[in-house]
Amino acid sequence: MSLKGKKLECPCCGARLQVDPLRLEILGWEAPPGGPPPDLEERLRAAAARGEEARDAFASALDAERRREEELDDLFQKARDRLRKRQGEDEPPENPLDDKWR
Repeated sequence: MSLKGKKLECPCCGARLQVDPLRLEILGWEAPPGGPPPDLEERLRAAAARGEEARDAFASALDAERRREEELDDLFQKARDRLRKRQGEDEPPENPLDDKWR
């Protein structure tokens, strides 16, 4: 590592920091490109909006999972009804293990 320190970039705002890894000090920083960073209130509103979006996505996924369970129950019920109807006929269902060629 160089004596000048290591340059890092903030993933949130894009500001560049120059850090000395031995002394654990910030040697300098550059403002993020594109103007001044947004204020704290704006960031808090954005974080709250992301939280709302996450709750909505979770609720919709939970509803889809509940509907999926009902749909699978309906499919199972229909298959069971077809099987009961087929067993009510005179012929038993074909057994794939029967040897028909002898």
